[in-house]
Amino acid sequence: TTTKQDETTTKQDETTTKQDETTTKQDETTTKQDETTTKQDETTTKQSETTTKQSETTTKQDETTTKQNETTTKKQDETTTKQDETTTKAELKITSFKAETSSDDIAPGDIISLKAVTEDADGTVKYRFIAVNQDGDTEIIKNYSKSSSVDWIPTEAGVYNVYVYAKDDSTVVKAKIKSVEVYDELIVKRFTMSKSSKKAKVGKKISLAVVGAGGSGRYKFKFAYRLGSTKAKTISGYKTKKIVSWTPKKAGTYKLRVYIKDRVTGNVVSKTVKYVVKKK
Repeated sequence: TTTKQDETTTKQDETTTKQDETTTKQDETTTKQDETTTKQDETTTKQSETTTKQSETTTKQDETTTKQNETTTKKQDETTTKQDETTTKAELKITSFKAETSSDDIAPGDIISLKAVTEDADGTVKYRFIAVNQDGDTEIIKNYSKSSSVDWIPTEAGVYNVYVYAKDDSTVVKAKIKSVEVYDELIVKRFTMSKSSKKAKVGKKISLAVVGAGGSGRYKFKFAYRLGSTKAKTISGYKTKKIVSWTPKKAGTYKLRVYIKDRVTGNVVSKTVKYVVKKK
């Protein structure tokens, strides 16, 4: 009996040993599982770190993009501001400058009305008018004032360049008017014959000569005559020749007339003299 009990005990011990081995194996399996879990945790941690780094990189990219957007916006705003300032600060311009007279033939003492028109002014506009003659002498017609017009009365004949200066709070501009020509009064200075009155005879050639003065100095001449109450007849039509020949065919008292026409202004003046022609 005792031997059987011992065998039974031995079998129980073997069973216990096997159970212990099984437990050990389970413990080893559990340990491996724990190691696997630890590795998974480490992998998860690394993934989390990688994700965190990616998030940081994305954040930096977002910051860079934000800065770029701010820089672009700032530059665009500055450009727009400069464009607005350029548009706002348009420079003063003289759009019109005229000289008006009562006639195209301007003589010393005539009134010439000068008028300027401006636009895009920055503040108050002031005007200055001057005239420069062919010798370079300058006449201040009117110094800077708020008036955009002035009446100018030239006292001497000549060719003038007339200027207007306009200035506002930031700009000074100048405009030149077309040259203004001022002429002395056109006159017939002399009208002479090669033979004096009463010494001329029918059929004898006579030279008629004229000298003009004033105006532009560029003339054409016309010569005519009238005998008594008869109709006037032309000796020579308008030409640049100032000396012509005339041969009277009848005796009597003539009215000889010369005309001077200014080729620039178109003005005409004339002079008449009585002239007696005797028979041969």
